[in-house]
Amino acid sequence: MKPKNLWLAAGLIALLGAAVYANSVGGDFIWDDVHLVQNNAYIRDPGHFFGLFSKKEIRKEYAFYRPVQEASYMADYALWRGNVTGYHLTNIALHVLAALCVFWLMNLLFGRMPLSLIAACLFVVHPAHTEAVAYISGRADPLAALFLLLALIFYVKQIGQRTLRPGLFGAMLLCYAAALLSRENSLILPVLLVFHHAVFKKGHAGRPLFAIWCVTGLYMLARLTLLRHFLTLSEADTTLWQRLPGFFVALTQYLRILVLPVGLHMEYGMGTFPWSDLRVPAGAVLLLVLIAYAYKKQKSAPLAAFSIGWFFVMLLPQTNLFPVNAYMSEHWLYLPSIGFFALLAGMLDSLYRRRGLRPVLAASTLLVLFFGVLTIRQNTYWNDPFLFYRKTLAYAPESARLLNNLAILTYEKGDTQEAVRLLRKAMAAEPGYIESYNNLGNIFKDARRLDEAEAFFKKALELDPHYAEAYNNLAIVTFLKGDPTQAIPLFEKAVTLRPDFATAYYNLAAALFQLKKFDLAARAYGKAVDLGLSNPDFAKKLKSSLKAKKGDAP
Repeated sequence: MKPKNLWLAAGLIALLGAAVYANSVGGDFIWDDVHLVQNNAYIRDPGHFFGLFSKKEIRKEYAFYRPVQEASYMADYALWRGNVTGYHLTNIALHVLAALCVFWLMNLLFGRMPLSLIAACLFVVHPAHTEAVAYISGRADPLAALFLLLALIFYVKQIGQRTLRPGLFGAMLLCYAAALLSRENSLILPVLLVFHHAVFKKGHAGRPLFAIWCVTGLYMLARLTLLRHFLTLSEADTTLWQRLPGFFVALTQYLRILVLPVGLHMEYGMGTFPWSDLRVPAGAVLLLVLIAYAYKKQKSAPLAAFSIGWFFVMLLPQTNLFPVNAYMSEHWLYLPSIGFFALLAGMLDSLYRRRGLRPVLAASTLLVLFFGVLTIRQNTYWNDPFLFYRKTLAYAPESARLLNNLAILTYEKGDTQEAVRLLRKAMAAEPGYIESYNNLGNIFKDARRLDEAEAFFKKALELDPHYAEAYNNLAIVTFLKGDPTQAIPLFEKAVTLRPDFATAYYNLAAALFQLKKFDLAARAYGKAVDLGLSNPDFAKKLKSSLKAKKGDAP
C-alpha cells in the first residue's frame, strides 16, 4: 500500500473526528468531572505523579484504580489549568488515535484498504461514542482502547516470526500494561488473542502470548494483594438469575443503538427485568443466531466470524453477569462496536468488489453523514449541565444523583425553593443517598438556619461516618454558633478522611486563627495553599499576627 494513500486515509479519519466533535470543546465540567478533574487537588501537583499508582486516599472516592487516566488529567492540568477546552481537545485526540488504530488493525488483519478505512470512519463518527469523548470523565474508554489496540497490533505483527523482535515485544507489553492501568476491562486481551487464533487458524507467537498471560496474572495478583484496597467488591443485592435477563435486554438495545443511535442518554441504572419481558427472549435469540452464524462462517467468511466474535468478547466484561454499576451503558460499546463497524465495512467492501466505487462511496458517505450529524447533535447533551440533568431525568426520574446535581445547579442560579424541592425528592427516592442531606444542610447553613443545617449534616454522618464533607460542614456550623474550639476536631477529622481537602484545611486555619493559635493556623493554611486554595487577605492577617506574636515575645 502506497504511503501517500495511508496518509490520505489517516488524514480523512482525523478530519472526520475533529469535525464531529468540534462543538464538544465548549462543554463544561459535568457529572463525575467535578470530583475526578475539576476538584481533584492531586492532579495539580506533578509531585503526586507516583502517588497516583499507589496511594489509597487519592482514589477512594472514585472507586476505580485507573492511574494512567488520572495521569492524563495531571498532564492536562499542566497544560491547560482549569480551561475545560483543553481537556476536551485531549479526549478528541485520543478518540482519533483509537480510530487510527482501528484502521491499522483492520488493514493488518484483512489487507483491504477500503474495508479498513470505512470501518475506522464509521467508528470515529458514531454517536454511541459521545459518552466516551464529549464527556471528560469518559476518557478511560478511548485511553484503554488506544493502548489495547496497539498491544494487539504489536502482537499480531509478531505471529510467524522465527526470532523475537525486542522492539515490538517491549512495545506490546508496555501498551498492555498501560491499558490495564487505564481501564479494568483491558483484562480481556488474552481471551481476545485466543479467539483471534481460533478464527484465523494461525500459529501463535509463543513468547509474546506467554508474556501477555504473565502480565495478566501479575496484574490480577497485585489487585488482590498489594492493591486490594482499590477493589470495590461488595455483596450483590441480586443473583445471577435475576441479572441475566438484563443482559439480553441490554443486547437488544446495544444493537439498536449501533443501527439507529437515537434517544441516547446516561443513566440506565441497575434495574432488573422479568423473564417475561419480550426483549429477553428477543435478546437470547439474537445471541444464539449471531453466535451460530459466526461459527458456521469461520472458514468461508472469517471477517464475519471475527467481527461477531469481537463484539461479544469485548462486551463480556460489561455483561453484568458479575455485578457492575448498571445493566448497560453506552460507553461500554466503545470497543465492542469495532466488530459491528468491521462487519458493516466488510459488506460495503464486498459491494465495492462487485459493483465498483460509486455505490460504495455513496453508501459510505450517507452513513458517515447520518452518524456524524447525530453525533454533533448529541454533543449538545454533554455541553450544557442543565440540559444534561433535565434530559436524563426524563429517562431516570427517580435517580437521586441526578436530582441532587440538578438541585445544586438550581441553587447556584438562585432558585432556593426549587433546589430544596429537588433535594427532598432525592431523599424520598433514595433515603440512603448522603449527598442530598449534605447539600440540603448547606442550603440551610447559607440561610443561617443553623439548627436545621446541623441536623442534616449529622444525618449524613449517621449514614456514612467517613463522609469528610459532612464533617467539614458540621464544623462550619459549630464555628458559626460561636464555638471554634469544638469545630477544630471536626475540621481535623475531615482532613484526616480526605488529605486533599483544601477547603477543610483553610477552615481549620480560620478556626485556629480565631483562637490565636497562629503557628498552627499557618501550618493548616500552608497545606491549603499546597492543595491549590489561597486567600491573600487571610494570608496578610496571618502574617501580621505572627509578626506581632514574635514582637511580644520576651
